[in-house]
Amino acid sequence: MSSMTIATQENIDEIMKKDKAIFDIVSSEFCAPCKIMEPIMEEIAFEHDEVEFIKVDVEQCFEVATKFNVNAVPSIIFVNGGKEVDRLIGLQQKTVVEEHLQEFMEQD
Repeated sequence: MSSMTIATQENIDEIMKKDKAIFDIVSSEFCAPCKIMEPIMEEIAFEHDEVEFIKVDVEQCFEVATKFNVNAVPSIIFVNGGKEVDRLIGLQQKTVVEEHLQEFMEQD
């Protein structure tokens, strides 16, 4: 029963040190697909406490978007060992995210 950690300017340095995490990169104001994805990602995070889910608003924490070269939102970035190993861009069905999550969890 995990929930999403919200990236802020105060915790961004610690968040960027996470070894295994899923970054949900969004833009809060004008991104309709981001708003549609939000409850989907929150539900998946709640169901999977074995990995940390981090919600990043690019308008608040642009450092994360820069580090991962995010050109479109929403983007879901899977990070293992501090490196990106998978990425989903745009509006996704829950089943698609869960398939990628399963593959991600099977990695060392």
